[in-house]
Amino acid sequence: VNNGDGVKKVWLTGFGAPTGLGAPNVSEQQQANIIADGLSYFPSLGFTGPVFVYNIRDTRTGSTDPEQNFGLVRTDWSAKPAYTTVQQRANTPSAPTPPVVMDWWAWLLWLFGLLRLWFNF
Repeated sequence: VNNGDGVKKVWLTGFGAPTGLGAPNVSEQQQANIIADGLSYFPSLGFTGPVFVYNIRDTRTGSTDPEQNFGLVRTDWSAKPAYTTVQQRANTPSAPTPPVVMDWWAWLLWLFGLLRLWFNF
């Protein structure tokens, strides 16, 4: 505000928590709780914009590599509790929740996988 940027919004990008085996992974329910808490708290900070949830789908559910397990759904596309949390927040107009945007890379990978199935390459 002091520098004339008062109309700009802070975006929360790459927000989430990894599930999987071993540290620093959390349980699937803890992941849902972390995301729910963040979606509730972030708007109270002021000057906030959308939240980008990282990531829509695990690349290898159950891996010890945290980067493989940030998804709201498992590798087989079954929903984790965090998926339901985000879905409920998005469908509750009275909740002070910022717009939630799924990681577009996940959608792109999904589309690429679908094209591979269709065209067998």
